[in-house]
Amino acid sequence: MLVYIRKVIDFYPVGNFCALFLFLIAPLLGSVVIPSVNHQPAVQSQNVVGDTTGESNEPVEQIAEAPSLKAAPINPEEPQSFKLMPHKAVYEIHLHPDPLKKPKDPTISDVTGTGSIEIIKTKEGWVYRQNLAVQIHYHDGTTTTIERNIASWESPTEISFHIENFRDGVTESLLQGGAEATEEGIWSVYFQKPEMDGFITDQPLTFPIMHLEKVLETIKKGNCMKVGCILSNQIVFSYELQAQVRIDTIVIPLKGERFSLKDSSLLPSNKLWRLQEALYELQSNNSVPDYEESNIDIFSTGVISAMETTWGEGITVVLKLKELTVYQ
Repeated sequence: MLVYIRKVIDFYPVGNFCALFLFLIAPLLGSVVIPSVNHQPAVQSQNVVGDTTGESNEPVEQIAEAPSLKAAPINPEEPQSFKLMPHKAVYEIHLHPDPLKKPKDPTISDVTGTGSIEIIKTKEGWVYRQNLAVQIHYHDGTTTTIERNIASWESPTEISFHIENFRDGVTESLLQGGAEATEEGIWSVYFQKPEMDGFITDQPLTFPIMHLEKVLETIKKGNCMKVGCILSNQIVFSYELQAQVRIDTIVIPLKGERFSLKDSSLLPSNKLWRLQEALYELQSNNSVPDYEESNIDIFSTGVISAMETTWGEGITVVLKLKELTVYQ
């Protein structure tokens, strides 16, 4: 059984930082069949800023055993710039500070919470897990807890996903399914829960992890290092919309935005890029995006430093990176 060594990095934001972005991947949980991995404490462990309690007491996590060798985890390579890095990132969630983005519901007093993103390299693809838990506080003293989670496995020709949305511990929505591609590049997308019609497309369909890898390749090859570049007309499958969408991504280097790391050797660079993404209906001719535009700030390894997401109640929250575990 493969053992991942955990190396935890602390982050110190440098300067004023207010990320404005809506994460492309619908932040929704699940339990797809993904490989067994033991996360054990690293020889070197550092706590997040402001924590002086010593080594982390975080319990060991395990993922369900996979019957297929193609989903088995492999030894990660050393982190490299412009190459997706296996990791787990933990975020703090707060209400957006911009008064123009305050909740539409006047009874809401505050929003707090935590989130995490985990990416694991497997033999033929990637395991992706995202979990958000948000507490909505009201002026009358009551609190509502909302959880949105997603678990998926992606390879170049096969996808599986399980997405679930909870409110106060009760499931509100569930989406489970997958996709397969033929040698000719024809994608068949199917849905198991709830039972509904899928679709077949000859479009060069891209899924979230594939899209992130393409972004990193674009940064490396284009003019993004200095002045920025554009990745346009990508056809992406949106879990949230359960449909194909067209996405244009403008990549801008953030010259003044960096993070200071306690152990800078664990990442090849602390430089950030901002992804300004606009989503359109597949056949849309609109010059204005059909869905809300988003901004995502990432490192050259694909780690997201912060994100903004809007909930159904018109609540906009900001997630800022608190702790990063690098799998090596």
